[in-house]
Amino acid sequence: MSGSAAVMLLGLALAPSLMVLVWMGFFLIAAAGGGWWTVVSVALMIFLIVRVSGVTLLERSLKESRPGYADYVARTSALIPGPPRDKATL
Repeated sequence: MSGSAAVMLLGLALAPSLMVLVWMGFFLIAAAGGGWWTVVSVALMIFLIVRVSGVTLLERSLKESRPGYADYVARTSALIPGPPRDKATL
């Protein structure tokens, strides 16, 4: 991924996690063989990354150490890339 593409992606989501994509890939491979129940592992990993470890811990430390980061968090999606939120809707 080029530097400008990475910066663009980082502007659309707080934690563009390749790990989630890997777990989704594992699920798709397992589901093709009849292991549809493995969707639980994908849901668990997304929950852990967003609510327990990754995003939560990172935001806590960065909000204190970087000015303007709280505004960035308020207008940017946590995991799924999307357009920035409008300040008027916050």
